[in-house]
Amino acid sequence: MPNEGNDVVAFAPREPPLLAAPPDDDRRESPFDRADGPMVVLRRKISSRLARHVALERRQLVNVAPMVSFTFDDAATSAGLAGAEQLERMGGRGTYYVASVLVGRSEAGYPVMDRDALRELHRKGHEIGLHGHAHRAAGDFSAQGFRDDLQRNREWLQAIDHRIRPVNYAYPYGLVAFARKRQLHGLVASSRTTSPGIVAGAFDPQFLRCVELADQRLTPERLAGYLDAAARSTGWLILCSHDIAAAPSRYGCTLGLFQRALDAAASRGLEFVTIAAGLTRSRAVGRRALSACEPTESKLS
Repeated sequence: MPNEGNDVVAFAPREPPLLAAPPDDDRRESPFDRADGPMVVLRRKISSRLARHVALERRQLVNVAPMVSFTFDDAATSAGLAGAEQLERMGGRGTYYVASVLVGRSEAGYPVMDRDALRELHRKGHEIGLHGHAHRAAGDFSAQGFRDDLQRNREWLQAIDHRIRPVNYAYPYGLVAFARKRQLHGLVASSRTTSPGIVAGAFDPQFLRCVELADQRLTPERLAGYLDAAARSTGWLILCSHDIAAAPSRYGCTLGLFQRALDAAASRGLEFVTIAAGLTRSRAVGRRALSACEPTESKLS
């Protein structure tokens, strides 16, 4: 594997995620997999497993109350309307990971918010995050290509409103690549995956686990189990979804499931936080740990 940075790689102890289903990162297929041979796909899977278990940075939660974050990939219009409205009624705000190439389009299978809607979302206190400009799997880029795509994504979002400061990233399609994770280390505050589990105690901010809030992927009983586990451990449950609709996409949810999650989190005393706010309730640990909650943009130049 090419050495694309000077980080000292330390193998972190493998920590079984609370209430996690069997690791399923590898079940996801990049849109480019079918055009490549089996060895290329195998290398991608090995890279994903390395990224899952090798930490370049560690942080420790110091929160006094359990937390929950509602995150949305692609910023579907329905998530920006119904999702934001319901969150605001509960006194919370969400984190919206935006792939700039999708803004104002319907190519993701559902309408995506336009620039004006994103600006209004930011004005209301919701967090705007990075999801890559081209919405391509991170591992399908070269080092320079990934750097350029991330920089373009950041600049595009800041052009919507100069007060937008995107510092948190979500891997498109949930596909993690170790080399790209090394690039992200120190460039963004965190990188969210779709690997199931709860953030508790010490954690890797460049491999934030989450639970997919999707009707086809999560039962109400399992949702309750994750919420209970977060409350017991004073942990941080990160939920992710896409669209919110009566007939949602495979990775979206109905308004009923979304409202159930909001009500159940509130009834258990979980604090509603954005990803940025959640990270402020943690501290860097370890000799080489970086405090990356405010990464310098110059490093992407």
